[in-house]
Amino acid sequence: MRKIQLRFFGQFSDRIPQNPTNFLCQGNSFEALKKEMIEKYDFLKDVPFQLAQNQKIGKDNELLEEAEIAVFPPFSGG
Repeated sequence: MRKIQLRFFGQFSDRIPQNPTNFLCQGNSFEALKKEMIEKYDFLKDVPFQLAQNQKIGKDNELLEEAEIAVFPPFSGG
């Protein structure tokens, strides 16, 4: 089990009363973390989101560190 600090950005930050928030993740990958987050935070079910660790967007199979993870809503731009 990993203790992770989640920091929500954009529209997500309005939905989390305590930001950043601590999260216990049983898995060790970004894919596992996403699944566990969707179970806990209903609003993530229908919204694509990205996770970043050490200022880099993570891939699903990438391993997590016990660090701060940034949670980004969909974004666009050029």
